[in-house]
Parts: sequence; C-alpha cells; structure tokens
Amino acid sequence: MTPNRNKDMRDACHILAEHLMRQPTRTNRCQWLKNEMAQMLLNADNIEELASDYAEAYPYADVQSPFLADALKSYDEEIGLVK
Repeated sequence: MTPNRNKDMRDACHILAEHLMRQPTRTNRCQWLKNEMAQMLLNADNIEELASDYAEAYPYADVQSPFLADALKSYDEEIGLVK
C-alpha cells in the first residue's frame, strides 16, 4: 500500500459523508441515523480500519487507473496468481 492510503480513504469518507448529509430525510429516525453514519465516516479510527480492509479486499488498491487495475487483475488471473 502507498503511504497515502489513509489520506485517500479519508478523502473518500469525507466525500461520502458530505453526500449523505445533503440528502433530505423525512423522519427524526432517519435524521438521527444520517448523522450517526456521517460521524462514523468521519471518525479517524474508522477511516484507518476501512483503509486497511480495502487494501486487504482489493489488492490493486494502489493502481491509480481502474482500467489498469482490471488489466493487472486479468493478467494475474491468467498466470494463476489470483482466482
């Protein structure tokens, strides 16, 4: 993983939290849940854990281009490195 993995995940979490907070809610329960979810996304410990989970679940996380990541994955599958 690159040293920027936490920064990249932090940026993604902040964008998602902002998107979530912009969505309208109809009930107090939804408003409360929206606030809780946004706080979870902004928590530094959660961001670090998500970054770690993402790196483990997606071995091509460091590749900047989705196209290149797919090409690398296809190559690795072809030579038998991954299934």
